[in-house]
Amino acid sequence: MKKLFIILFVLAQPIVLPAALLTVSYFVRQHEQRQADESLRLLKTAPLEPSAGGDALFLVNYDVADAKVRRQWITQYGTNALQGADEAAFNRLPSAVRAAKLPSIPKDDLACPPRDSDSGCLDAMRHELPAYRERLQQAAKQLANADALSQYPVFDYRINNLSSDALPPFAAVATQHTAAALDWVEHRQAVALSRVCRNLNTGRVLLRSRGGLLDTMVGSAIVARNTALAAEMLAEEPAWAMRFPEDCAFAFAPIVPGEANLCAAMQDEFRFFDEMLQSWMASDAAKMDEKSAFLARLVRVPALHRALFSYEHTRGLHAQNLAQFCTDAGKVAVQQDKPLAVAEPARETKSFTLRPACWGNFVGCVATDAMPSYAAYHDRLLDMLMQQRACQAALALYELPAAERHEALPQILQQHSSPARQLSYDEKKKQIVFERYDSRENAVAKGVAVRLD
Repeated sequence: MKKLFIILFVLAQPIVLPAALLTVSYFVRQHEQRQADESLRLLKTAPLEPSAGGDALFLVNYDVADAKVRRQWITQYGTNALQGADEAAFNRLPSAVRAAKLPSIPKDDLACPPRDSDSGCLDAMRHELPAYRERLQQAAKQLANADALSQYPVFDYRINNLSSDALPPFAAVATQHTAAALDWVEHRQAVALSRVCRNLNTGRVLLRSRGGLLDTMVGSAIVARNTALAAEMLAEEPAWAMRFPEDCAFAFAPIVPGEANLCAAMQDEFRFFDEMLQSWMASDAAKMDEKSAFLARLVRVPALHRALFSYEHTRGLHAQNLAQFCTDAGKVAVQQDKPLAVAEPARETKSFTLRPACWGNFVGCVATDAMPSYAAYHDRLLDMLMQQRACQAALALYELPAAERHEALPQILQQHSSPARQLSYDEKKKQIVFERYDSRENAVAKGVAVRLD
């Protein structure tokens, strides 16, 4: 009898042990999901409704001026077809629609200064003036469309599936400052400053838009590039600081608390992730790429599902990764110009053997572990805001007679420094500079030029 019991016990192990581990995993997952409830609440947001600004942004690479026509085309044909993300659908568009699409702007063609260059934009423009002039002429219509975006108060648009839906074509929007640099070196100073200020207005609208991280980071980059260019212009001709064109009434106003933060972006990032997850679970595996199809078929096997995937636990893990930017601590970190102490729950313990919740959600844990660290975006945003402080310091100096600027410099730099970082003057570069959080060599937000004499 004892021998029979031992035999039965041994035979039962392949069933009992996995069942026991899955039971433990279930209760741990339930606990972690309850911990994620507050994060899910902070990230809850409704999908955006289309806007005229969003339509104009999406069709910035089309020659179509009528807002009603833009809305009709997007409704009737969809952004995937219009942007060529679905090539077959684009080829089925009416010939008049296809003919309205403008030539693409080659990557880096209009970068000013060129990528990885240490020079300023105005120096780069003067050094390669004929080449820049030709490229700008070729992209003139797209740049005019991008320039017109400054009239819109919002750029709301709807993305249903981030993995398959087309995103706005930002190339022309992000390189608008290059056209302003050409205006300046060709002695159209008022025109150049007006364009820079319109670009700043567009960037600030994108900065507070609800299109996910892409809109926020593109907006931040536009603000940083145009701030740097405006500073170069004023360093050459400081008198313009006292007689800005009308378009600059709002552009150089200090960015107020709440105007630039990652919470709204993270809310939409989570909505994109959640909708993508639901779409993946419901989609036909035959229409997926090879890797996604393999996982989808695997988790749909009833005997394996409990061990491989938990939708609720997966979304809870990712919610905690994102919601930190919506907490009071996250908002205070922005106000105090401090890096956010990010402890992302999905990465607390890398080894699955020490994470019981992952014993029943292998796919979800792998997916959330593979997500990027979002702390870097917080740092980039803070550097852009610090650059704005440097710009405000330069403008304050220009309010003084040139003979008084050197003496006033230390006090003005102190007044415009953040609670965490000091502004300083780099005599060699002739710039107001600061210690950057973003350590990338090609970081956009850097010091600003200033003229003290």
